[in-house]
Amino acid sequence: MDDATAFDRMRTLEARILGLPASADLAAVHAGVERLRAQLAETRTREHDEVFTTSIPDPCARAVFLALCRRYGLKPHRHARQRRATVVVAAPPSFYEGVLWPEFQALSDVLYDSFLSLTTRALREVLAVRGNEGVTVERDEGP
Repeated sequence: MDDATAFDRMRTLEARILGLPASADLAAVHAGVERLRAQLAETRTREHDEVFTTSIPDPCARAVFLALCRRYGLKPHRHARQRRATVVVAAPPSFYEGVLWPEFQALSDVLYDSFLSLTTRALREVLAVRGNEGVTVERDEGP
């Protein structure tokens, strides 16, 4: 997958999540984000925030999660002595589980596919190596 394809897939996902057509311009995307922020504020009047603690070891995926949290006005953090992979955020459960986490997973999946494609191309074109999986061998059933 090339960069343009990955970006198009990410834009399409964002448009779907924001309730916009896939061809939405940047101004429409900003308006959609503001609508979700207003929805989050309204949800907070009905629902108490819960603290969600998650471990995201992949730095690229973690960057996506942090960016999404900040985009919606959430304050992601980690406590002293917590691992770098740990992210703590307070949000209404319906927003976290219905918007934030699914959006994070979808965008992370696109990025993962893009990175995997890049890695495969680099192995083939730079290192002249074909195949990216180990060889499977039968185990010896002997003593």
